Amino acid sequence: MATTVDSLILLVPELRAGAVWEPGGAAAPRLPALARFLAVAATAPCGEHEVALAGALGVGCAGDDWPLGSWSRLGEPDAGPVAGPCLRLDPVHLRADRDRVLLIGPQALAIGAQEADAMLGALAPLAAARGWRLEAAPGAGRGLRWYLYPDRWPRLRTRPPHGLAGAAVDPGVVEGPDAPAWRAWLTEAQMVLHAGSWNEAREARGLPAVNALWPWGAGRPASPPVAGTPRLWARDPVAVGLARWCGQEPAEPRSAARVLEAGGGVVVLDQAREALLAGDAPGWQAAAAAVDEHWIRPALAALRRGRLRRLELIPGGGLRHSLGRAGSWRWWRRPVGMAQWLAAKGTGPHGP
Repeated sequence: MATTVDSLILLVPELRAGAVWEPGGAAAPRLPALARFLAVAATAPCGEHEVALAGALGVGCAGDDWPLGSWSRLGEPDAGPVAGPCLRLDPVHLRADRDRVLLIGPQALAIGAQEADAMLGALAPLAAARGWRLEAAPGAGRGLRWYLYPDRWPRLRTRPPHGLAGAAVDPGVVEGPDAPAWRAWLTEAQMVLHAGSWNEAREARGLPAVNALWPWGAGRPASPPVAGTPRLWARDPVAVGLARWCGQEPAEPRSAARVLEAGGGVVVLDQAREALLAGDAPGWQAAAAAVDEHWIRPALAALRRGRLRRLELIPGGGLRHSLGRAGSWRWWRRPVGMAQWLAAKGTGPHGP
């Protein structure tokens, strides 16, 4: 007889992505398993993706900011111990639009390796003047993820850019005691990027200029949890690095069946976010359909068979949906319409 799995937690950032579907536009995606799950699950507020991920592993934050930069660097393919301060410093495009500024993240910028090297070469002296060091992620991540190593841990509060992509932002989003000095340095960096010849070439190809840097994840890691953490299945560098910091090596999430056979745990499915950040609406639709068919549907079946005790879904938007085996038999509740769910604000159609 198969062992009963205590819990399966699915973190699917940007699954609840109303920006992909707008009322009155194209038909909302048909996601039958998700619609059924939402109809019977309890819903409660929770933190945004990275905070929810850390919470699922029992990890807290010791300071003003989360150490997402250190975890991300630890999650890279060539990772070794991250000694000292480390932040993510992503190349972005800030676009003025009437009375607001819109953020376009690195996924939509298509920065090539040679472009990244040229930009980093121009920015390196600016960092070195303060005793800092700047580098790019290895391999395919070179145009997506940059890392900054300052001379001391900054006292900052930051926000990851992927939660703001396509939205109005405050260009001076860094806050905290060290924010004025950092804003001044970021302004200098903008001037360096503006003076570079690479942006003329990019604009000739119809690509947005790389005109700003976005620092985030400036926190200092505390001691990792002493007790064992749930097994993590992920491929995103922040999640991989967090798992390594907790003393485990995560596996790539390939199927619900494999995860359940291994005893469940926490699964990060980031294909919907990647598609959204790249401006790929059909890719988001395909990723959402894959989550529905290959993860939520078999997990609901495992709940009904008694193979799984609890299923949780964290789809972004500050919401957590949870369902135990008893709740899965609330068959009289009508499935939630995807148009309603994508467009709604707040905690959703059903409370705890």
